[in-house]
Amino acid sequence: MSIWSGSLLKISIIGTGQQSAVIKKICEKIPQSRIDFFFSRKKKYVNGYRATHYLKNLLGSKVIFICIPPNEHLKMLKKLYKLKYNNYIICEKPLINSLNQIKEVEKFSSKFKRKLFVNFNFESSQLAKILSQIIKNKSNGNLKYAEFQISHGAAWYKTWKKQWRLRTKLGPIENTAIHYIYFLKKLFGDYKILLKNLSFSTKNMGKDTAETVLKYSNIYAFFRFSYS
Repeated sequence: MSIWSGSLLKISIIGTGQQSAVIKKICEKIPQSRIDFFFSRKKKYVNGYRATHYLKNLLGSKVIFICIPPNEHLKMLKKLYKLKYNNYIICEKPLINSLNQIKEVEKFSSKFKRKLFVNFNFESSQLAKILSQIIKNKSNGNLKYAEFQISHGAAWYKTWKKQWRLRTKLGPIENTAIHYIYFLKKLFGDYKILLKNLSFSTKNMGKDTAETVLKYSNIYAFFRFSYS
């Protein structure tokens, strides 16, 4: 049964940026739905809708979308849990942006009793299912090494200096690599950091590139992620 069958689907959106505007357009196309509130600490109106400074005003919503920077995701989930919100939450990826938060989020997310969803969570992807089957039946031998090198090019824009991504300790390792680190943890279990996380600037505009080496139960993984 649909979560909005037979009644008006009340929606609230936490966030005021570009992604919240995209979510707003999608929600406006859902039959029998209504956007009740945007949550903003400063604004009175967001994208043409009324905004509230108080999270408790969102508790009447059947669905809450979280569209804020990743370093705020877990904090916001804890606040909603403390307010005893018991309906559906759809959070932008990644759910966390710190290596230290992986174990914490696994324990905490279960408190929402299957009502917490994350946009394109790698662990739920078709790739995860395929890899899991290959690992179990060992049809292609044992995987020993995994390498991830990804570049985004965002640091070459003038707006880079103002981006929230520069305010994280480990740069791309926390902002982007966390997707893959958590993904491999689901496949291979806990890990140890062999090479200390290295973050550096390639354009003297703040940390835009980072790399690290991790050892999971039976594989080694090298990560290099760059916004340059």
